[in-house]
Amino acid sequence: MEKILLLEEDTEVRNKILENLGNEYHFETAATVEEARDILNNNSFDALFFDAILPDGSGLKLLREFRLKGLKTPALITTTLPEKKVYNLLSGTNSICLIKKPLPNVAIIRRKIDFTIKMESKEIREKLIETLNHLNKHQLALAT
Repeated sequence: MEKILLLEEDTEVRNKILENLGNEYHFETAATVEEARDILNNNSFDALFFDAILPDGSGLKLLREFRLKGLKTPALITTTLPEKKVYNLLSGTNSICLIKKPLPNVAIIRRKIDFTIKMESKEIREKLIETLNHLNKHQLALAT
């Protein structure tokens, strides 16, 4: 079961996600940026599910902070902000899926979570294959 950090201050939204998707994914929850920062410092996740704007800060800035530290975990961002603004704030980061608010139905959220996690896995597989091919070329060159 994939492990997801859910950062959402709205209890109703958080409960809706947990009630509808809690049997399919293991969610760890945070209601503030500070809580999420503490959890991220001590745990690893298959995906991050962050609200962009929270009363105590920005889920976008928190994601950027951890991307700069090397965290590559795929992320889903819920927002009312224009897409261009979100992408500008997160430029240079990888594996991001936007979900516009108000949140769509649960089936769409489920597909976006699955796609985001699989997208990251595909990128890892492709990089691994690329690295193995590169190593094979060097081994062949050394053998001749």
